[in-house]
Amino acid sequence: MTDIKVLYVEKIAGHPVVPLLARMMTDVGQYDVYDVSLHWEQSAFYVEEDGVVVAALSFSSRQDRSQYFIQTAFVDPAYRRCGYYRAMFEALVELAKSKKVLSIAGIVAWGNAVMQTTAESVGRRPIGITYSLNIGER
Repeated sequence: MTDIKVLYVEKIAGHPVVPLLARMMTDVGQYDVYDVSLHWEQSAFYVEEDGVVVAALSFSSRQDRSQYFIQTAFVDPAYRRCGYYRAMFEALVELAKSKKVLSIAGIVAWGNAVMQTTAESVGRRPIGITYSLNIGER
């Protein structure tokens, strides 16, 4: 495998990573409760192939900068199992170390066993269960 070139954008507003991340939310059925514009202040690591974004990992930091929180991660199905997620996550770890961030967290959907396995393969561990209510269903 060749070295993976991971790129970085400090604020994703208007960047080509946004449609890819929105596609992920649509694919998992959460787009109706997710407004991409609310997260345009996020940063992201991403990978391009032939000038097209094929993988992205967006994150934000707590106000006290003690934690990075992975908001969304997606690798186009045609590019999975190429090490793109691991490369982006490792770039995030290195950034966290350089900024003296204490931890990296993020939510993985309950039924997304593939992502749960992927998260654990890079050293993340489950720490709790998140419950959600879609107000539109009330």
